[in-house]
Amino acid sequence: QPLLPLTVVVGLPRPQTAKKLLHDLASLGVDRIVFFEAEKGDPSYAQSSLWREDAWREPLRKGAEQACSAQTPDILHETTLSRALAHVAPDAWKVSLDPYVSCGPLGAASKKFPAGGLALGPERGWSEVERRLLAEQGFTPYHLGDRILRVETAAIAGVGLMLAGLGVWQAHRPLIDIAPGGSAARDLRELASAIEALPPASASAGGLAFFVERLALDAGRQA
Repeated sequence: QPLLPLTVVVGLPRPQTAKKLLHDLASLGVDRIVFFEAEKGDPSYAQSSLWREDAWREPLRKGAEQACSAQTPDILHETTLSRALAHVAPDAWKVSLDPYVSCGPLGAASKKFPAGGLALGPERGWSEVERRLLAEQGFTPYHLGDRILRVETAAIAGVGLMLAGLGVWQAHRPLIDIAPGGSAARDLRELASAIEALPPASASAGGLAFFVERLALDAGRQA
C-alpha cells in the first residue's frame, strides 16, 4: 500500500511513548513523522538510546508488518517547532490538537486538501509561544472532547479523523488484485496451497508468519 499524505508533527515524548507512536503511526500509513524539541518537553529524551542506537527502527518495522506493508514513514528530528512545521506542505489541511484552546471538535467531514499536517504538543502541552507560531503558520486548533488524553492516544484519534477527512482510505485489497490474471497471481495461489499444507505457524514465527498467513488468505479468497 502507498503511504498516505499526512505529516504528523509531535513534541518529542518519553521513549516508551515514542515507541508506541512509531508502531501505530506506521500501521496507519502516515507519510512522515517529525519529532521536535518542545518548549515544555524534556530535552533529555533526545539522548535516549532509542534514538542514539537506532532502536526506533524496530517498532517502526513492526508497525508496518502489522499492516502488511513494506513501506514505513520518514522519521525526522528538529530542534524547534518552527523547523518542524516547515515539513508540512503549504497547501495542506493544517490541524493542531489543543484541549485548552480550540475552535471546536475535530471532525472527519470531507476536506478539499491534497495532504494534511497534524501537530501535537508534548505531554505537558503547548507553550503560548508555540500556539502563536502554529496560528501564524495556518494551523487551526481543535480538541478531541473534554478528556485529557495521552499523546499516543490523541495521535491515533487525530490521524484517523484526518485520514478519513482527506478521503484517502481504501478498502483492503488482496495483493493479487494488482494483476489477477497474471503469472504473479498464479504463483501466489500455488504458494497459498503450499502454505495450507504446512503445520500451523508457531507464535514465535513473528511478523513474517503473519504476513504469509494473510497472503495465503487473500490468495485463497481469489481462487
